[in-house]
Amino acid sequence: MHRTLSFLFAALVPACATFAQTTTVQLTPSLDNTLYESAAGSLSNGAGQYLFVGKTAQGAVRRALIAFDVLAAIPPKSRVVDVELRLVSSRSTASGPIQVELHRVATQWGEGTSIGASGEGGGAPATAGDATWTHGVFPTLAWQNVGGDFVGAPSSVTSMPVTGAFTFTKSVELIADVQDWLDGRYSNYGWLLKTDEVGSNTSRRLDSGDNTEPTGVVPQLTVTFLPPGTYQSFGTGCSTSGNMPFTQTIAGQVVQGQTATLTLTSGVPLGLYVTLLSYDVLPEPNQIDVGCYWWLRQMPFPNLGIRFHDTTGTSTETIPIPFSTALFGLPLAMQSILVDFAEPRQYALSNAHLVCIG
Repeated sequence: MHRTLSFLFAALVPACATFAQTTTVQLTPSLDNTLYESAAGSLSNGAGQYLFVGKTAQGAVRRALIAFDVLAAIPPKSRVVDVELRLVSSRSTASGPIQVELHRVATQWGEGTSIGASGEGGGAPATAGDATWTHGVFPTLAWQNVGGDFVGAPSSVTSMPVTGAFTFTKSVELIADVQDWLDGRYSNYGWLLKTDEVGSNTSRRLDSGDNTEPTGVVPQLTVTFLPPGTYQSFGTGCSTSGNMPFTQTIAGQVVQGQTATLTLTSGVPLGLYVTLLSYDVLPEPNQIDVGCYWWLRQMPFPNLGIRFHDTTGTSTETIPIPFSTALFGLPLAMQSILVDFAEPRQYALSNAHLVCIG
C-alpha cells in the first residue's frame, strides 16, 4: 500500500458530487426464442411457452435467445450499477446441475409465430421473422455462424439446476452489456444461453416470456441504476487511529448550476488525505486489508489534491457544478485515502461514491 501512497498525490483536477440514490427496475423479455440444431435450420419456437438450452439425449444442441428493452425502462445517460437475470428450469431428464453461460448476441434475430408441439422440445417449422439454427431472421437474414453470432467470452456464468430457479449475477461484463446498450455503443440483440455442449442429456426446458402456465415463471432482468443527478455510496470506510471509520459523505445536488458538499470524517486531527476520482466503481471491490475495500475502477487516478482535516478530524468543501452539455450523465466515482501513521496499517480508505451528473 505504501507504493500506492507514492502516486496518490499527483495531479489536481476539478470534481463533482451529487444528490440521491439508485432506482431498480424489473423487466420481462421483449423477445425470446430457441435455436434447435438441425442441418436444414428450419425449426423454431418463437411464440412457445418455453425455451430450451443444453444437449438432448440424442445429442442435439439447444440454445436459448433472450432480449430485454432496456431503453424503454431506463432514462438515457443513467449509470448501471447492478444487473441480475433470473430464469426457471421447469423440466429436464438430466442427472444433475450443469454450468450455463450467457453471451452477448452480435446479430439481429427475431421471434415469429411458431409453436412447437408435444411439449415444444422438438420445435416447429419456422415462420417469417423467427430465429433458427441457420438464420437470425428466417428466411432473409442468415447468421454469419450457424448456431448464432455471439461474443465468445461469456458475460456471466452460473450453475443451472435440473429444475428450479437460477440467476446470472452481476459481473463487470454483464453490467457493461446493459450500459453499452443504454448508451448505444452496441445494438441490443440480447443474450444467448448455452452449456458446454459436450455431454448429452443435459437439456433443460425454461419458462419463456410467453409462458401463461399457472406455475410458470417468466424470465426477469433486474437492473439497478443511477439516473442523472443522483449518487450512491458503496461500502464502509476502514477504521482509523481516531477509533472510527473513515467516512466520505455528499450533500446537496450534482445538477448543473447547483453546489454539492463533500465531507470527510476520520477522527484523526489534522489528518492528511486525498480524494481520488475514477469513471466507475467495481461491482465487487478488492479487499486491500481486513475491513478495507478498494472500489475505484481504473488507475492511475486523478485527484482533488492534498487536503487536511481540522483539529476534530473532519473537513468539508463545496463543489459548484458548472453548466455544460458534456457533463450531463457523466459518471464520477470518488474514494478517499488517509495517511494515518498512528494506525498499524498506516493508512485508511473511505467508502466510495458513484455520481451521475445531472
